[in-house]
Amino acid sequence: MKGLKTRILALLLSFTALFAGCDTKDDNPASPNNPSCSSNGGIFLSARIDNLTWCADSTLNGALSGSLAVSGASSGNSRTISIMLDDLSPGTYSAKFSRNKFQYTDNGTVYQSTNTNPGSITITEHNTSLNFVTGTFLVTLNNNTAGDKTLSNGSFKVYYTE
Repeated sequence: MKGLKTRILALLLSFTALFAGCDTKDDNPASPNNPSCSSNGGIFLSARIDNLTWCADSTLNGALSGSLAVSGASSGNSRTISIMLDDLSPGTYSAKFSRNKFQYTDNGTVYQSTNTNPGSITITEHNTSLNFVTGTFLVTLNNNTAGDKTLSNGSFKVYYTE
């Protein structure tokens, strides 16, 4: 009987250790498996801003005319992210005011990328047949009065029109 109790205790401890190690939190807020960021037919634009996940869940669009303009807005607040992509081939590029520009608007306060503190953007795929671009980004934006905002763990997949 003592051996059976030991086995049951060992089994319970194993299950406890197994489930205690599982974290259901999605550390990648831009994951296509995150319903709040991919509810628009698989397209998404998201980032962590002030340690909170932000997703474009109201509007998201792209327009290609030399550069690719990407813009997304959230329905729950007055926040938008706009990106002007000059580099569309897969690779990692600087994100600054003069090239691959980012802009974040929070209730009317506008933050922009700067040339003095460039961020980075990685284009992971550009499908010219289906007209979509996917990528990730990390950038610190500035407002001369309000200070800096960092957009981290950012990612997107957007279809565009030409």
